Amino acid sequence: MIELILPRFVLWAEEFGDPPDAVLLPGEDWPVQATTSERRRAYTTARHCARRALGRLGLPPQAIPKNLDGTPRWPSAVVGSLTHCVGYRAAAVSTTSLVAALGIDAEPNIALRAGTLTAVADRPELANLDSLSSDGIHPDRLLICAKESAYKAWFSMTRSYRPFPDVVIEFAPGQRTFTAQVRHCRQSEGGACPTEMTGSWTASEGLLLTAVVAPRAKALPPPRERNGVVAIDDVSGPFDEFASLHRQA
Repeated sequence: MIELILPRFVLWAEEFGDPPDAVLLPGEDWPVQATTSERRRAYTTARHCARRALGRLGLPPQAIPKNLDGTPRWPSAVVGSLTHCVGYRAAAVSTTSLVAALGIDAEPNIALRAGTLTAVADRPELANLDSLSSDGIHPDRLLICAKESAYKAWFSMTRSYRPFPDVVIEFAPGQRTFTAQVRHCRQSEGGACPTEMTGSWTASEGLLLTAVVAPRAKALPPPRERNGVVAIDDVSGPFDEFASLHRQA
C-alpha cells in the first residue's frame, strides 16, 4: 500500500499485523519495557519492517534503537522513517546521498476527537479540507497524518522541534498530493531549513497513509500519477545499485 506514495529510490516494508518472527534486538527494548503489550507489538513490528527495508538496501539485520529525542537511530548513510497505528506498521529507507529528508505516517481513517483539529490547524488549513470531503476519507485525520509525515521529514533534516501548528498543510484539489510549509524556520537549525516540502497520500483498507520525500538529486525522475495516485516503479537491490542510480540521475 505504501508503495503508491513513495518514489522508486525509497525502499519500504509494511505489515498489517504482527508476525511471530518479529522480535526486538539488543538495545531496542528500553522504550517499551514499561508499556502495554499492544504498544510493544507495534514498536517491535515497525523495527521488523525497518530490517526488511534495510535488507533491500543490501544491509544486514541490525538493531534500530531509539534516540533520546524519540527518533530511530539509522545506520550510517541511511535516512529512514517508521510509522505504526492500529492494524498497520511500516518503514521506509533510502541513502543520504539520494534523499535529504523522509517522513511517513499512518492513521486510521476515523474522525478526530472534538476540539483536536482546531488546536493544531489554522483557518486556511480548515477551509482547504472542504476539497477532500468527497473522497470517502476523514479530512481532519488526513490533515494530522500529513502534518506528522511532514514534521518527521523536516526534523530528520534540521534536528529541531517546531510546534505542530507551524507545519502548514495545503492539499491539491483533485489530486492526492499536498505541500507542507514550515513557519518560523531559522537557517541555523541543523544547517538546513526547508520552508516548503511536497507530499503524497493514499487511503485504503480503513487507513490513511502520507509520505514526504525530499530528494537531494534534482535530476531524479519525478513521481508519475495514475488516477490521482502516485505510482512509481520500485527499485530493489544492494546498496551499490543505489549508488549507480544516483550517478545516472
